[in-house]
Amino acid sequence: MKALYEKYRPKTIALSIDGKRGVTRSLTRSSYDLLAEAMGPEARSRFVPAAELIEEYSDTRLPEEAAAYRKMVELTATLARRALSSEVIRPGTTTVGDVRRWLFDRAWDLGVSLWFQPDLRVQRKGKPPDMSRGFLAIADEGVVIERGDVVHLDFGFTFMGLNTDYQRMAYVLRDGEETAPAGLEAALANTRALQDVMMREEARPGRPSADVYDGTMAKMKARGINAQIYSHPLGFQGHALGPSIDMRAAARKDPSRPLRAGSYLSIELNTRTAVPEWGGQEVFMMEEDPAHLDADGYHFFGEQQQHLFLIR
Repeated sequence: MKALYEKYRPKTIALSIDGKRGVTRSLTRSSYDLLAEAMGPEARSRFVPAAELIEEYSDTRLPEEAAAYRKMVELTATLARRALSSEVIRPGTTTVGDVRRWLFDRAWDLGVSLWFQPDLRVQRKGKPPDMSRGFLAIADEGVVIERGDVVHLDFGFTFMGLNTDYQRMAYVLRDGEETAPAGLEAALANTRALQDVMMREEARPGRPSADVYDGTMAKMKARGINAQIYSHPLGFQGHALGPSIDMRAAARKDPSRPLRAGSYLSIELNTRTAVPEWGGQEVFMMEEDPAHLDADGYHFFGEQQQHLFLIR
């Protein structure tokens, strides 16, 4: 290190210190002292935090990664679709824990790692939603999935150093039903509208993430749609480094950062809509899709959910 410093005489030497995330402040004190002693006081005076460099590296995807990542998203989508179907769910019998364990087993069979526990949320007509920190609460393991329920799944895995993060919504048909109530489909359409505005109308490379958030929320308010956005970068970590389009960052007034072309983002958000068939009860429709950014906005690696999955 000392020889490299003396050869190139860099103005700054970036170290993983003083960052806000663990990956940007991972250098131990002992290693810092070792470098400082070995390189000398002049080099030590040029030590600076490497947080911006680490974030840019983490948020920058190679074109060659896209094909493999698309296959990962396709597999995630396939497993989610199977989990939210009659292959796995028997109304009145199957529990939330049963679905979760089915996903753990399939991941084991495929040789992929789950970077978080698959979570399900269940909404039911006439039952006020359980909330946690401003979000619909995760359902307990023992909850039995019944006919008429709206079921949400949050699922993703790690492979080849990359991560997927994916959410879908399903409806358990009642006896005699062939489709979901129109009010539930309309609620899902509100979430699609939120996705479309953020991804295609507001997001562009170089635009500050906070401006994308503010612009999207203003349009949702004008349409009368009750929306929440909590999107985050995807990469070497599931919740990776890079600009996020996120209500919590907006509330904290975090410094806004420009979006990077080619970066991956988990488009994670929801809307809350009163459903006539449920007596005006509000229903959350939560979606999450990995996407990549180019000059025209964000593009999904998979397919946008157009209709509720139906569990017969």
